[in-house]
Amino acid sequence: MKIIKLTLCALVALIMLLVMLHPLAAVGDQRTDRTAAMKLQTDGNWKEAYTLYSRLATDPGSDSTAVVDDFNAALIDLQRLDRESETDTLREKAIAAQPHNWRLLITAAHSLVGGTQYGYMVAGKFERGNHRGGGKYMSSSERDRVRALQLMAQAIPLLAAEPKKTDVGDFYLTLAGMVTSNRETWRLQELTDLASLPDYDEGYGYRYRGASQQGAPVAADGTPIYFSLPAAWAGAKNDGERWRWALAQMAACDPARADSAKMALAGFLYSQFGEGTLADYASYFNAQEDETAQAGSYAVETLTDNETLARLANGVHRFPQPPEQNFITLYTQVANGASPEKMNAERNLAMIFENRRQFDRAADYWKKAGDNARVQQILGNWGTFAQVATQPANPEVAAKIDFTFRNATKVILTAERIDVSTLLSDVKAYIETNPKQLDWQSTNIQNLGERMVEGNLAKYLVGQPVSWSQALTPRPKHFDRRVTLDVPVHDAGAYLLTAKMKDGNTNRVILWLADTVIVKKPLDKQTYLYLADAVSGEGLASADLSFFGYKQTWINDGNGKQHYDITTKTFAKQTDNDGQLLLDNQQDFNQYSWIITSRKDKRLAFLGYTQIWSGQRYDETYNQVKTFAITDRPAYRPGQVVKYKFWVNRAQYDKEGPSEFANQNLTIIVRNPKGETVHTATLAADTYGGVNGEFSLPTDATLGQYSAAIDQYGGGIGFRVEEYKKPEFEVSIAAPEKPVMLGESVSAKITARYYFGAPVTNAKVSYKITRSPQDAVWYPAAEWDWCFGSGYWWFAPDYAWYPGWGQ
Repeated sequence: MKIIKLTLCALVALIMLLVMLHPLAAVGDQRTDRTAAMKLQTDGNWKEAYTLYSRLATDPGSDSTAVVDDFNAALIDLQRLDRESETDTLREKAIAAQPHNWRLLITAAHSLVGGTQYGYMVAGKFERGNHRGGGKYMSSSERDRVRALQLMAQAIPLLAAEPKKTDVGDFYLTLAGMVTSNRETWRLQELTDLASLPDYDEGYGYRYRGASQQGAPVAADGTPIYFSLPAAWAGAKNDGERWRWALAQMAACDPARADSAKMALAGFLYSQFGEGTLADYASYFNAQEDETAQAGSYAVETLTDNETLARLANGVHRFPQPPEQNFITLYTQVANGASPEKMNAERNLAMIFENRRQFDRAADYWKKAGDNARVQQILGNWGTFAQVATQPANPEVAAKIDFTFRNATKVILTAERIDVSTLLSDVKAYIETNPKQLDWQSTNIQNLGERMVEGNLAKYLVGQPVSWSQALTPRPKHFDRRVTLDVPVHDAGAYLLTAKMKDGNTNRVILWLADTVIVKKPLDKQTYLYLADAVSGEGLASADLSFFGYKQTWINDGNGKQHYDITTKTFAKQTDNDGQLLLDNQQDFNQYSWIITSRKDKRLAFLGYTQIWSGQRYDETYNQVKTFAITDRPAYRPGQVVKYKFWVNRAQYDKEGPSEFANQNLTIIVRNPKGETVHTATLAADTYGGVNGEFSLPTDATLGQYSAAIDQYGGGIGFRVEEYKKPEFEVSIAAPEKPVMLGESVSAKITARYYFGAPVTNAKVSYKITRSPQDAVWYPAAEWDWCFGSGYWWFAPDYAWYPGWGQ
């Protein structure tokens, strides 16, 4: 046996060498694992790839930069494996392994706000993502946002040692976005509590609804609320100040982004306090464009650069803006600089001054931004026709059309008649050629104006054009003026109107003058058609109606290629003495698109393309099968008996006699939260389509939400199985009796008492304050309210996006 003698110094050197070699070996192993994991993931072996990536992501010794990619790759594998419920565990393990790695912290925060933010509560545990067997649907959006902010706040002290300041700037830009993510403006007045996580929300949770619909928040004295710049993250009084601090830090770390921070702040201020917040009042402010209107507080063209006109939470107000909170000042500072944001600032200023109807200033900024087309629209001679409805042809009254213009003193007008009859004949002839693929432009008769203006269909223009000129008196400061023009044509038909502005643009529109109209209405197994004079409304007797229909069928030509085969159908009918026609619908009529044409005494009217179909006595809702179910209690303990009752019938509540489902065998299926069938029974329905039964839950029954349904018809009921005991005390809340305005402080008293009267002492209280909208429906009075009831005429949805709809 050979004994090796080492001096103390040599022993120390050997130990140091081993220590140095160990991390080198570890680094080598990590590289090998990453290479192997990448190949496994590329090959689709996600489970094996996840094993390696998750080990690397949760290894305290992993490379601080590479671990970010490891973590992201592991998340991707979990998603592909449909194991999103494990993402929270992976994330927290990775953070615990490298709590001082700011790059990992921001990546983990990103995975929260950008990942799946819903799941199911099963047996008291939140399972992120889809869960087989269901459970109570929960939203984690607000909880994930708070957890993400916790991670970002944890990373802030670590940034001082980061040499790449542009990366630090990216961090603060991300932080600013996370602070405002999913937040209405009024919620930025709050300071998100980062000391604890909020509960999961039932259902779909909080959804951002935007601030424009309610106006920017105001203080108790009615003045707008601005967010100041705090000295530090910890010194912020609300989330708005946190947001401003994050933007300021981005600019401080990366001076090249200073203008980007100003643009973000200016954009936010404009969204809250700009004249764009008045969009819902467009109809009112359009009326102010009349030159007879007196300039007042709401005349946006009189605004100076240090004031604004905006809709706030307490109404529309005109008020001055502090220089540091003035979006025009901030945009101007950027526009006067040389950063990449310069052109965006110029364009934003141009649009602001356009909205303020300060058009000369807008044109100056459009020139600086290099948008000569917008400059010409403001300073040049410009005019456009308004969209016009079909007018009755009247030989004694000239047709009229509205025309909007600016700057010009004269317009040259032309009216050219369109040969609609030939156009319709050509369309039918083209369809009858049975092309393998229909050219929509060749068949388009619904938007004739677009075809004439854009399609260059000059061959359908017939007769001698009618030309005339109109003197115009423009408004000052490039404001628009709207005038009504007389069109010197009287005969029924379609006309292409052209307006040429002197030294300006050219605009076209189609004007229809009708002497005949066709009205169509579906009936039970029939279609009702009415042909009438467009002026008097009197029916046209013994008038011919021509029907041309086509349908497309997708076929295989036998050579491996597919194309459309077009089938056409034609027939003719005649109206009765009252101008009416009852058309008995054939079985395949609804498969065709129809052009219905009428010619009588040089009159022409057509409908196209339209459908011929029949109504039904019972609509879909009235005819569908409905299931109603009850259980003897909403919740059970394992081992208890569940009693249930089902009824199935059609929703034809006026139908008398026994149910059509009487004596049918109905199969009842009960499933547990895992989706497993725990009870099946086939029962004969009684006279009313009802069945009832019961079953015993096992003593080890799975806890959670159960479902019971009729297998043949669906529907059903849910109940819960829980280990519970009857409550021994009750909790009551004395809430405010009067409505509370946004921003007011309120008091609510929570009381907990045992049923025998004694108070519940030293109890832990968890509470949540929510708000919900409350609507009241009111309909303006209409002519036939006395017969049909209030609101009978309201059959369409609200179009809140349309300017002026609210008025």
